[in-house]
Amino acid sequence: MDEAGFNMYESIVRRLSYVAIILVLYFSITSIWIPSGFVDWSMRLAQENLALSLIISILLLFLNLLLTYRFAKKMEQIELCTVSP
Repeated sequence: MDEAGFNMYESIVRRLSYVAIILVLYFSITSIWIPSGFVDWSMRLAQENLALSLIISILLLFLNLLLTYRFAKKMEQIELCTVSP
């Protein structure tokens, strides 16, 4: 099909299916490895091993900041390309 927007629709559907597969695999694996549940495991980790919990939180914070910076940079580039002189 050569209709306008078809490739975009196909790309969105493909990405959503990848996300769904990853979520199913993630929750399946965590339920096998952590039978008491992910929430119970994270609460136990926070109570028993505070240092590891803080390290994980800080790493996720830096990952979030990096991704936010990359997103802002990309949006700035798109904005500069769309502004006509």
